[in-house]
Amino acid sequence: MSVLNSEADARDAYYETEAALDHYFHHSNTAPFISHRLIQRMTTSNPSPGYVEAVATAFTDGSFDGIGNG
Repeated sequence: MSVLNSEADARDAYYETEAALDHYFHHSNTAPFISHRLIQRMTTSNPSPGYVEAVATAFTDGSFDGIGNG
């Protein structure tokens, strides 16, 4: 019985973790937050709002067309 309970607990933990990650990933503030932090670490410490928006949009869409206004 304890083996079945452990398997059920592991399965439940997996599904709860997946649900939490999906919630964070699809939250409206995640893309701008991650984008701002990545820009700060990789290019400039004070990125413009347009730059953050372009990176956040690419993060959300999964691609970047190379056309930007910033």
